[in-house]
Amino acid sequence: MAEEHEHPIAGIAFLLVVATGIFFLAKSGIESSREEHKRETIRTAMHIAEAGDLPRASEMLQALAKQNPGSASALFFWASVEAEAEHYDLADQLYVRTLEIEPDDWEAMAERGWIALKRGDVDAALEMMMKIPGGKGHLEERMQDAEWMALRSDSRLQPLLDKHHISNDSTLRPPKEPNP
Repeated sequence: MAEEHEHPIAGIAFLLVVATGIFFLAKSGIESSREEHKRETIRTAMHIAEAGDLPRASEMLQALAKQNPGSASALFFWASVEAEAEHYDLADQLYVRTLEIEPDDWEAMAERGWIALKRGDVDAALEMMMKIPGGKGHLEERMQDAEWMALRSDSRLQPLLDKHHISNDSTLRPPKEPNP
């Protein structure tokens, strides 16, 4: 019987395939671990913000955004904390950066509209909100905010309500009290 010999190139090719597979599995595991760390940091920071420690939450999210410069979520939540702290200029800048990374982040666009409204620039607020496709950005809920409710008699609001199929009669009033 003749001896069978494996070809050395076939062995090298096999090892390359195995090594490549191991590399991609390791890379995937590292990326998954980073994503989980990012989500956990955001969760923790938002709990801290809800407890009233906005500076500490902001510091955590700022550090996270610096560690993950391409993370729209880190920027978005940092912006949210800054808006809550009424640091509207910084919050707006962070929402702009969020939109540069994720142009279809309708929540960030809606927050920019809310900031413009808080600043008293109704036209800019409505212009931003009109960029949001119908049904996106949770506009029906947002229209319950006091700032938007104050505009209920302003005719400039109606095209936005129409675009999102929001009734001026049913939506722009204080939320109902729960039944006992």
